[in-house]
Amino acid sequence: MQADNAEKPGGHGAFATSFGLIFLAELGDKTQLAMVAMAAGTGELWPVFLGGTLALWAVSLIAIAIGGTVLRRIPKLWVHRVAAGMFLVFGLLAIAQVLLGKGLTASI
Repeated sequence: MQADNAEKPGGHGAFATSFGLIFLAELGDKTQLAMVAMAAGTGELWPVFLGGTLALWAVSLIAIAIGGTVLRRIPKLWVHRVAAGMFLVFGLLAIAQVLLGKGLTASI
């Protein structure tokens, strides 16, 4: 049980946490590698940067708006359970693809 006077994350703490989370999660993922390839292939650094940044902002805004609405209507525990179930299913599908030889390709 949480005490009434316990501090909730907010302000600079929420900013730093969300920045760090997104920075670490996105660093080196497929989207970032695709952005590097697009910038290198086109030579258009600023348009690729702006397009990628605006797309990430749009996706974040949608996630925050939907997440806030969902958490007002559904208990947090159930949201966590559904998210965990989805990650489990995606993980099992990824493992199945590799085991069936449809995952990693030698085209790289």
